[in-house]
Amino acid sequence: AFAPFAPPAPAPYAQHTSPPPHAATAAAAATPPPQQALAQDFPLVQPQGKFALATACNLVLAMLLVLLPAADGGQSPRLALLLAWTAQNTVQHVIHWSNKPALWGADPLNQLELAAGICGSWGLGLRLWVDVAYLQSGGGSEAAPHDQLLGPAQALLAAALVLLWTSQGGRILQRSTKFGPLIIMAIKMLADTARFLVMLGGPVVGFAAGIVTLFKGAQGRVFDECVVFDEDEAGGGIARSIVALLEILLGSDNPLPCLYQSSHPVLAPLIMDTFLVLGILLVLSSVFFTLDARVRCTWGETGT
Repeated sequence: AFAPFAPPAPAPYAQHTSPPPHAATAAAAATPPPQQALAQDFPLVQPQGKFALATACNLVLAMLLVLLPAADGGQSPRLALLLAWTAQNTVQHVIHWSNKPALWGADPLNQLELAAGICGSWGLGLRLWVDVAYLQSGGGSEAAPHDQLLGPAQALLAAALVLLWTSQGGRILQRSTKFGPLIIMAIKMLADTARFLVMLGGPVVGFAAGIVTLFKGAQGRVFDECVVFDEDEAGGGIARSIVALLEILLGSDNPLPCLYQSSHPVLAPLIMDTFLVLGILLVLSSVFFTLDARVRCTWGETGT
């Protein structure tokens, strides 16, 4: 008699297609909100307290690296602690990069921190190796072969300090409404500068090798500031010549007077003049194309 008023029986497949309420709640809790997921790769949007704590830890690490004394066989515990600290930061960046490479790479400061972590880890590892060898030998001659690793270790630590201080300074200023746009513009300028240096690398190496080859042997004598172009002299060679040519492009003293007094008073100044003209043309062309690209991008965004 009450059959017409009974509720309809549920469909057989409804029990399998509709998840229970607790399962949906668990899935929603396991999925972080978009802001929290973004904050893992963008410290810019992190809460103020978390951002300040992370930045302070990185600055403390940089200060400890600056205050690190020379290798004397008694710094192994401190080196091991700093190595574990630096390696932990590096592994954390590698994990974020492997999970979301595009999102992690969108912040250039992440790349600076990763490079700082890699250089710092290798530098501290070499320092720890040298320190342990020095401690085991008691400061004797057995530790002398390991002293050759001290120079590369200090160079890696110096690079890590430059990258770490630069990245943390950019992090702090990036959150400011006054300096944030300037930091973004500076990062874009650094990218353009890196492309220009890559474009300039071939000519600089070529001209440095040419000048060094010109002054090889007993007949190729140079004097005064031009001794950097003579590989037979102390402090000369291709590597030092590359640095000298880059310094000349940055406004250092021109070596033309001493090249006129060399054994090649015509060919050597001609090579240097050609390099200066080529360098100026590359600088002007890079500036022109960068400005042209920025103007076209601005016009495209405004629709004019």
